[in-house]
Amino acid sequence: MKLGFLLKSFSLFLIASPFVYANECEELKTHFKDIPTITCENDNDGKIKTLKLNANGFSKDDFDKCFSYDSIKELIIKYDDTNYGLYDESPDFPTEIDNLTNLKNLKNLEILKIDYNVYSNNCVTHCPKYLLGKIAKNTLKDLNNLKSLSLYGIKFTQDNINEISSLKNLESLDINIFELSESLDFKSLSNLDKVTTLSIVHNPYLYYNSDKKDLIIPNEFINAFKSVTELNIDNQDNQLNIDLPNLKKLTLDLTNQEDKSYLEKLDKLRKLTVIEYSKEDFSFLEKLNQINELAIQFKTITFGYAEPPKGYLTNLKFSENNSLKRLDLNSVYVDDSNVDVIMKLPNLNTLVFNGSNLSSKLGEEGINNLKSLEDRCPMEVNYSSNTSRDKNKLITFRNVSCSGEIKTSSTTTTTTTTKTSTTSTDKSKSTTTTTTTTTTTTTTTTKASTTTTSIDKTTTTTTTTTTNKTQPTVVKGRCGKEYGNCPSGQCCSKYGWCGKTDEYCAVSKGCQSEFGKCSDGNKTTTTTTTTTTTKSGSTTSKIPRTTTKTSKKPEPTDSGKCGEGYGKCPTGQCCSKFGWCGKSYNYCAVIQGCQSEYGICTENNTSIEGKCGKEYGSCPSDQCCSKHGWCGKSVEYCGISLGCQSEFGKCENDLKGRCGKGIGKCSNGQCCSKFGYCGTSSDYCDSGCQSKFGKCN
Repeated sequence: MKLGFLLKSFSLFLIASPFVYANECEELKTHFKDIPTITCENDNDGKIKTLKLNANGFSKDDFDKCFSYDSIKELIIKYDDTNYGLYDESPDFPTEIDNLTNLKNLKNLEILKIDYNVYSNNCVTHCPKYLLGKIAKNTLKDLNNLKSLSLYGIKFTQDNINEISSLKNLESLDINIFELSESLDFKSLSNLDKVTTLSIVHNPYLYYNSDKKDLIIPNEFINAFKSVTELNIDNQDNQLNIDLPNLKKLTLDLTNQEDKSYLEKLDKLRKLTVIEYSKEDFSFLEKLNQINELAIQFKTITFGYAEPPKGYLTNLKFSENNSLKRLDLNSVYVDDSNVDVIMKLPNLNTLVFNGSNLSSKLGEEGINNLKSLEDRCPMEVNYSSNTSRDKNKLITFRNVSCSGEIKTSSTTTTTTTTKTSTTSTDKSKSTTTTTTTTTTTTTTTTKASTTTTSIDKTTTTTTTTTTNKTQPTVVKGRCGKEYGNCPSGQCCSKYGWCGKTDEYCAVSKGCQSEFGKCSDGNKTTTTTTTTTTTKSGSTTSKIPRTTTKTSKKPEPTDSGKCGEGYGKCPTGQCCSKFGWCGKSYNYCAVIQGCQSEYGICTENNTSIEGKCGKEYGSCPSDQCCSKHGWCGKSVEYCGISLGCQSEFGKCENDLKGRCGKGIGKCSNGQCCSKFGYCGTSSDYCDSGCQSKFGKCN
C-alpha cells in the first residue's frame, strides 16, 4: 500500500520536473550557440520574460524561433553597424526590416523596442550621420497587449502609422532618429486614447536616405495624441504649435520657436523644461502662470557632443501671479538680474544650480540674497560641485521642518478706546487717560480694564470709541464690498480692481475711497469715518466726519531731477531721497526715503523680496511675518511658537488646543486653564484660569 503510493508520487514528480526546472533562457542560448548576442531573463517559472537580440544576420527562421516563446513581455531588437569609415558616403547595409511579421505570436508582449542603429562618422570625434531602416508591412499589426513602443532609426510609411494606430492598449510611444513625412495621414492616431507619454527626438546631423533636408516634426503628428500628459521634443527645425489639452509635463527644444504663444494655451501644463542651444529671450515665461516647476538647460553642439555652454538668461521674467515652486538652472551663468528675479518668486521652495556658474556679474548683494534663502522654510537650495564662486559662503541646504497651512479670518478689527476721567474739587484737578489697542483675526469683543477714581464735587466722563474695520483683499488685485481694501498706497477703481493710475484713482472715474486712496486733479482724498459717542446725562450723539486732504499735484520733470522745485519723475520711475529719478531699490524703497508724491515707491509694508521686520516694515494685511523676517501664510510664518512677529503681521496659535504665554489665546469663547489648555468646563474656567488668554468664570 505504502510502496504503491511512493511509486505513484515518484511518477508524478518525474512528469512535473521539466516544469519545475524549466530554464528557457538556457535552452534558447543553446539553440543559438554560435550567436553570442542574445540576452534574456526568466520569470519565476523559468519562462522567458525579457529578450534582447542583436539581430544582425538573423533569418526569418531565427526570429520565428525566438517568437515561439509566448511568455515574453519585453523584447528589444537591435540592428547595429557603426564600422563605416570617416565620411563614408553610402553605407552598404540592408535597410529592410522584413522578418518580424510573426511578432503577433507574442500574446503577452507589453514592451517592444526596434533599434536600427547604422551610421558613419562625419567628424574626427562623434558626428554620426544615420541610415534609416524601413519596417515592413504587418510588422506592428495585432500586438493587442502592447503598452510601450520605441522605434529608433526608422523611416516611417503610411502602413506603419496605420498599424500603430491599431495598438489600442498603447500607453507610451518613443521615436528617435527618424523621418516622418508631412504627406502622411496621422488622423487615425487619434484613436489611441491611452497614450500618455510621447517622445520625439531627431538626430542633429541629418540622414543618408532621408527625403527631407530639414528635421521636421509634423504638428499633425504631435496633436493627434490628445490624451498625452508628458511630451519630449528635441532637435526640430520647424515652428511648433502644440495643442494637447491634457499636457502636464513638457521638455522642449526652443530652436526655431519664434512664436511660443501656444505654451500659454496649455492650461494643465505644470512642469516645463526648456533646452536652448543659443542665446534666448526668456521674457515669454512671464505669461506662463500655470507652471509649478521650471528647468532651463543650455546646450551646444561642440565636436559632435552636446555640451553645456553656460549661457546667460536674457530677460528672465515672471508675473506677480506666477505659481513657480521649483526652479532648476542647468549650465547657465547666474548674475544679479537673475537673483533679483528669483528673490521675488513668492511660492519658490526648491532652487537647483546644476553645472551653473555664479558669474562675475553677480555682486556681493546677489551672493547675500542667495545666502538669505537659508532663512526660508520650507526651502531647498542645491549648488552643484562646479558652482565656482563663494563655495564657502553658499551651502547646499534643505529646510523641511515646517509644513501645513493655517486658515485665518478675512476680517481684522482694530478698536481703540480712550477713556478720560476728569475730577474737579476745591483743592485739586487730576486727569487720567487709558488707551488700549487690540488686533485680532476673528470677530471679538474686548473690554479694556479701566479704573476711574471719583472724588467729591463734579465728575465728567467722556468716552470716545474709534473703530476701523479693515477687510484685506481676499482675491489678489480685487477690492470693494466683496473683496476688501487695496494694499496701502493703491486705489480701488469703479470696477473693483486695485491700481495706481488715473483709471483707478480718479474720483471722476468712480474711484471708491472707502477701499483705498483716491485723487481728483490736485486733490488726494482719504475718507476716515469717526464715530464719537458723548454721554452727558441721558443724551447720546454720534457724529460721522470725513476728512479731505488737498495737496498740489507736482508737474512732470524731464531733467532727471525730481522733488520740490523740479517736479515729478516720468511714468514708472521713482524719486529718491536725494531728488533723482530712477528704478532701483535705492530710488524706490520707502525705507530708503523714496518720495511718493514725485513718483512711484515700493511700499514700506513689504520689501521687494517679501521681507518684513524692523528694517522692512509690515507684511500685507493677510500675511504673517516669520521669525526670520519673511512674509507668508503657512504655519512656519504664522505660528506663534515658531517666532511669528505679531507687530509686523498676523500671527496664529499653531498649537491646537494650547494657550498661554508664548502660545496665544483660546478661540470661540473658550477658557485657558492653569495648565495651558483650552476648554469650556469648570476645570478650565474656574480656579487658575488665565484671563489674559481666554474667557474665565
